[in-house]
Amino acid sequence: MTFPKGIDQNGADQDDLIIVPIGTAMRRLLNVTYIQSIYVQAKDTRSMAKAESEIQELLRVRHRLRGKPDDFTIQNQETLLATERETSQSMTFLIGSVAGISLLVGGVGILAVMLISIRERRGEIGLRRALGARRPDIRMQFLIESILLAGTGGAIGVIIGVGCAYALSALGYWETLISWPATAAAFLFSAVLGIFFGIYPASRAAGLEPIEALRAE
Repeated sequence: MTFPKGIDQNGADQDDLIIVPIGTAMRRLLNVTYIQSIYVQAKDTRSMAKAESEIQELLRVRHRLRGKPDDFTIQNQETLLATERETSQSMTFLIGSVAGISLLVGGVGILAVMLISIRERRGEIGLRRALGARRPDIRMQFLIESILLAGTGGAIGVIIGVGCAYALSALGYWETLISWPATAAAFLFSAVLGIFFGIYPASRAAGLEPIEALRAE
């Protein structure tokens, strides 16, 4: 009984392979007189640099390259992983920059909406102050409104993101892994964004004098 091997890291199906002798493949299938790739496994990670040096020396001798540059390329997994890590870090930085700009734009939008709301509700603020509301009450009211505004946007973003992830998984037959702690952190960050950009409008609303606010109405 054989067990399926699945797909390797390059996307090749390991269960759909035909293995033939290397000489036969070179003559009848590839029509070449040289080997394109050789895979070598080192004894352990610490031996990779030494193995690479010994392989380079051996190939130079076999290719008769005395005094000539190498006509081959040697790559080890550490180099490939380092390159992949640098690419991943660059993509993470790029995505983080775009996200930061988006958050800044969203925060400025919340700030503008709250300031416009305060200007249009000066009469309401003055009436509440005249009926006994204190400055902290007004400040807390507009701060909560700012948090709700940002939190609603964050919740909508989470719903759309999770929905798109599941949709892509269903349509593309890809397994989707969603980090719920990261999702919760993103939602909480949107609420914190509302607090940060809502402090100034809330303080400005709390600083209005009742008489001036009612007179403006």
